[in-house]
Amino acid sequence: MSETKRPSETEVKPKVETMPQEQPKAAPKTDVKFQQSMAEMWGDARRNWDPENPDQKTELDAFLAEQQDKFRQLGSERKVAQIHQFNDLEEYADGLPMLVDLMGRAKQGEREGYDHYPEDMRKQIEATDRRNKQLFLDTARKLFPEVKPLETFADANSELEKISNITESSQEIYHAKSALELFKDPSVSLKRRAELLDETIEMIGNVQDGNRNYGQIDSHDMPFGVSNKKQAIEAARLVYRLSLIRDQYQKELYGRKDVAAPDAKKIDVIRDQVKTGGSGATTETSPKRSVGMTEEEIRVARERSAKMNISSGRKKDAPFPKEKPVPLEESGDLAEATLGGKRFDLGKSGPMAELYSDKADTVADIKRIVKPEIKRMLLEKMLQDVDLSIQQASRVLASAEPGSILGRKGVAQFCGIGVTGGEAAVYQKIAIATEGRVVDPAEIARMPMAEYLKKYLGYDLTKDKKRAEMLQKYTNALL
Repeated sequence: MSETKRPSETEVKPKVETMPQEQPKAAPKTDVKFQQSMAEMWGDARRNWDPENPDQKTELDAFLAEQQDKFRQLGSERKVAQIHQFNDLEEYADGLPMLVDLMGRAKQGEREGYDHYPEDMRKQIEATDRRNKQLFLDTARKLFPEVKPLETFADANSELEKISNITESSQEIYHAKSALELFKDPSVSLKRRAELLDETIEMIGNVQDGNRNYGQIDSHDMPFGVSNKKQAIEAARLVYRLSLIRDQYQKELYGRKDVAAPDAKKIDVIRDQVKTGGSGATTETSPKRSVGMTEEEIRVARERSAKMNISSGRKKDAPFPKEKPVPLEESGDLAEATLGGKRFDLGKSGPMAELYSDKADTVADIKRIVKPEIKRMLLEKMLQDVDLSIQQASRVLASAEPGSILGRKGVAQFCGIGVTGGEAAVYQKIAIATEGRVVDPAEIARMPMAEYLKKYLGYDLTKDKKRAEMLQKYTNALL
């Protein structure tokens, strides 16, 4: 037998190559909190939204349930990746107007506060607004990854310039550009510019509220959702861009983009005291130290305000037009007014400033302040709103069953319905001045636009042939 040869001690053994083991990929994440919040938001809509035609209740609920499921799935990273892989953004167009509208309402709540709500409802309403705002921002971040966060205030102004140069035409872009026109006035404070951004977001939300069909159009032939999916997507993207800009303005004003409303008011008080040469100490009429503001932050805010010399948004009343006002009963020439005309700032820093001040506490004070020029401005503003409503209704109903009309709920401006909170005070006080008595704001909010125009501004919309014809064709505004 042959002897088996043993390997020598010095013999080199062949090296065995081993393939590197591939590290397991992390499983796509699921944001459970986002999914729960989204389910709650659409659940609220399903409980509270009633169609014009009660027979469509079951059909509408099925549509809203479908949106609830679609948007809840955005909590999955895998689903978001698939959307961008297959360019499926239009799948979400029918539901985006709901989120944009709720974002606008949340901005209004932030600006006005919640003290005017019954005490037992305040916390719930404020929490709902915070939830809806965060849902919009989270959804937009998932659907529009090409819109990058802004790092500085300069970035925000650069982004505003890009928006002002948009060549496409839509009501949403029109509102944004109208606000940016006011930015050109150097007397408009930084705080007021931030408010204008909020009001623009709110106005775009109002437009989107009217552009969707969630049952407010009584037509079996017009499907639920939006007729122009691209425009709904672009409106949501625009509001997201404006929101990111607004965050930088907030940061520039207060040092933090997430500063709470009570803290912002505290800083405003400090700025007023710096302007007037005060010591900066808290007075009996000043807000007390609010949660979240450290002494160091207050000191930084005081130094910041002194360097920036920013007002709290109040300024001297703008001069009224020098030309002799046209009597309201002879204002038929306004029938030719166009959307391209001058836009009026009805906020606290514009010509209506006195109506917001403590000078307008009594009926006599209000009657003294509300001069014919004030009414004339509101009349022109309302007629521009009428034209926007006509545009909106005609576009929404373009694909509807012939003869369909848009209910008042679906038109953006009907005297309190769709009007920003600050502007609503103007409508109410002009009514008070005309009637010589206290007028319930709820009474104004329920009043049809045509009735308000005739009763308080002396303008008979039914005699405005061009507008009356269009309103009768597309809406129930004159019914």
